[in-house]
Amino acid sequence: FAVVLLIAVHLSRQRRGSSADRLLVYLLATEPTIVVLVACTGCLLCPLGNLVAFHCYLIGANITTNEEITAVYNKKNPFTLGFVGNCKQFWNLPKEPTLVHPTALVPLSTKAHSTQPPADAEV
Repeated sequence: FAVVLLIAVHLSRQRRGSSADRLLVYLLATEPTIVVLVACTGCLLCPLGNLVAFHCYLIGANITTNEEITAVYNKKNPFTLGFVGNCKQFWNLPKEPTLVHPTALVPLSTKAHSTQPPADAEV
């Protein structure tokens, strides 16, 4: 879109003697493809821009489209991490540092993989 507008501005600067209101007539007469490209780009950017803005809101709120439409969470989303945290989670950025070592939560077994089923398993 920006490239097409730059071409239109460049063509208008080549015609310094004419007024600005005749630019569209000049572009339609000499470069109709530029006018068509600008019109098509504008028609595509309106709905796509709205879709991008809506999905940025969904990412920032950490909800899905279905959750937004059906209003599952009446007051506050229990899974939200705040706007910045939700965006970090979406873009898979590194998590905040923690003092808990990941292996501290999983007990280490002294035995290698046992071929026997666990004692409480139903056979």
